[in-house]
Amino acid sequence: MTMSISRQVALQLFLGVIISQSAPPTWIYIIDGTGVRYSFNNLSVTVIAGQQHDITCEAYGANPHAVLEWHVPDDMAVVHQDQSEALQGGSYISRKAVAITPSMNDHGKILSCITSHPELKNERLRSVHLNVHVLPRDVVLFRTGGNQSNSTVLNVQEDSPTSITCKSIRSFPATKLSFQLTSGTGHTDRIPIHENSSIKRNVLDDALFDTESTVTIHPNIKHHGKTVQCYASLEKHVVGFTSATVIVYGPPERVIMSSTVDLYDGIEINVTCRSLNGYPAPHIHWYIGSRNLTEDSSLKISENNAGRYDTESTLTLIPTRFDHGKRLLCLAVQPTRSVNQSLVLNVTYNPAVSITARRLTSHKASGTTELVLICEADANPPVNTFVWLCNETVVPWDTNNITLPQTISEDATLRSSVFAIQNQLSKNHCVFNCTAESEYGSGSATFDSLYSYVIPNPPSVFIIYQHQTRSSSLFVAWQLGFIIGQKYQSESIDNVINKHEIDPPNVIVIIDDTGIRYCFNNLSVTVIAGDQYNITCEVYGAMPPALLKWRLPDDMAVVHQDQSDALQGGFYISRKAVTITPSREDHETILNCIASHPGLQNKLLCSVHLIVHGMDFLFVIFFREYQ
Repeated sequence: MTMSISRQVALQLFLGVIISQSAPPTWIYIIDGTGVRYSFNNLSVTVIAGQQHDITCEAYGANPHAVLEWHVPDDMAVVHQDQSEALQGGSYISRKAVAITPSMNDHGKILSCITSHPELKNERLRSVHLNVHVLPRDVVLFRTGGNQSNSTVLNVQEDSPTSITCKSIRSFPATKLSFQLTSGTGHTDRIPIHENSSIKRNVLDDALFDTESTVTIHPNIKHHGKTVQCYASLEKHVVGFTSATVIVYGPPERVIMSSTVDLYDGIEINVTCRSLNGYPAPHIHWYIGSRNLTEDSSLKISENNAGRYDTESTLTLIPTRFDHGKRLLCLAVQPTRSVNQSLVLNVTYNPAVSITARRLTSHKASGTTELVLICEADANPPVNTFVWLCNETVVPWDTNNITLPQTISEDATLRSSVFAIQNQLSKNHCVFNCTAESEYGSGSATFDSLYSYVIPNPPSVFIIYQHQTRSSSLFVAWQLGFIIGQKYQSESIDNVINKHEIDPPNVIVIIDDTGIRYCFNNLSVTVIAGDQYNITCEVYGAMPPALLKWRLPDDMAVVHQDQSDALQGGFYISRKAVTITPSREDHETILNCIASHPGLQNKLLCSVHLIVHGMDFLFVIFFREYQ
């Protein structure tokens, strides 16, 4: 078909316009997988080893389109993609991509994109070199010096400085580590590292690096339940993360005992003791002196909002007059430390009355005897009135043969009424009754004057030889339980104490040479082989002094020291120390301190279980009555 002249002219004009608009590309870019354009040569593109990255070459403003060609090192894992064209605003945008999977060996290699076009005399080149990052194989968090496996929980001791290490393993280049401490509410505390990071070549691949950073924290209760986070970064990008929850072991913040209501002899009451905010949950033990009352108590443990434990124990107590003035102790026991609270018992009880008699002189010519009667009443509140009866009749004080009774206050609860009779007892037989009255109640005791015939004459003098007794005190009782003698201090015969009670010790403890007292069970005792230690056994509240004896293995290096006794507040504190130099062979050895006393049916035993190595002290003590 013949084209008309008009159409030929139009086609020629159109082709002329096309030819007149032919142009080379105006911009050539290399674009990484994140969309960043690189318009200059030899810029660095960061890629991750082992991950696929799409790298695209783009040419803008060409007409007709440009031809793009990638030059990639032969040993690089690469997939070439087809070139694409897009017509925009009368010119072409040309794109050609490659998908690379770099390895560590590709670090620093160059990727080049060559652009050609009919309007270009020379090909244009765009190039980038690869900055290959190797992500850390693992990031672990652990207690410094412990197993280098990742811990999700870090157990620390309250007020004990603790070092925590974060380790980034097998990265390139070396990572930078940072710590944070966060709470469940989202509050974050950044933890300074204090220039304690270290970078080492990995032992399995020396082209890669291991990075360690250690931080020391001083844990307190507020840190409990918080999360320690460790971030590993490469060029300000986080490439690794791990975290662990901090569990702070520590005693309760407070131990609270309920204020007791009025206490009465023989009447049951409940006493409550609460320990707050401890971890792990403490167990509560109850003591009056050395008497363990824990079996008479109940225990309730609850977890609070902070993830720590509150413990409540209720003691069912039937107080007696013998408990008056003693200390009721609530002891919240944990594996390493314990906290206690105590109160002094004020027990109300009726007068406990007894009569003792003394025959002071005997006049053989006249056949008369002076008989002294002592009525003692122990009561709380104390006795305010004594009434003496003879054969159920009030004793007549107007006779010359009877002296007016005297009331003597011996201590806070003990009162005595004393009077003397001068008469021929064989002609005046009498059953004496002494009634003691207090604001709370009354009590009475009787004495038959016939018993005066069997009261032997007391010795006129006591002679004490110090080398024949190790005790600093001596009691002399004279027949039928009537206490005739008095108590003398052996170091001074003239120092007479007008007391005749026998009180057993109520506390036995062992003290290390740092001054810490240990009196509860199941703690470990750690000593260092070859070092010398002074260990002291102490007992409190005895009258007369208790006798202490250390029972140690025969093959242990030990020096025994003399016992000392100190009078304080009407009772004795007795101490006896040993100096030991443990060896490795003394590991698991038990040291026993035994306390004996006239007022004890069974001896008291306090035991120390030795763990011998190079750590600091920690005593484990067992306390029980020793048969």
